Amino acid sequence: MNKMTSQALRAAFTLLISLVCFSQQALADSEMTSADSEIAGTALEIRVTGAKANTGQVIGSLFSSKETFLKEAELTQTLAVDEQGNASFIFTNLASGSYAASVIFDENKDGKMNSFLGIPSEAFGFSNDVKGLFGPPSFEKASFQFPHKKVITIQLGKVKD
Repeated sequence: MNKMTSQALRAAFTLLISLVCFSQQALADSEMTSADSEIAGTALEIRVTGAKANTGQVIGSLFSSKETFLKEAELTQTLAVDEQGNASFIFTNLASGSYAASVIFDENKDGKMNSFLGIPSEAFGFSNDVKGLFGPPSFEKASFQFPHKKVITIQLGKVKD
């Protein structure tokens, strides 16, 4: 074998090894992307605005039926309010279907909605930013379809707002 053929074979072998390594890395990257999108496909983000900055906490609850709406949450999370008066809940591993969300701005961090004579004294909000008339809105008005909607925003307000 002459010197030129030996160099050509060495270059071809190096190229072949590089292509195999690159293909394996690309395959691993595509598998990671598929897994990431499967997880992302089952997650719902609820962005909350309108709380007092750096004060209290927000309690977000997710409901999956009119029978349990505002009685028994499927999932609940509590978060601190940031310096802009916002918070973002991430609910993962959700099945497809109808959901409604409620958020309470728990300003005094006592873990509940405070009220005076049955009228809430702390800010609150519902998915679709619906408001009830003489009480909370219905599940039907507050509900949305998941995964059709993967990010929702709830603006907090008080009864008088």
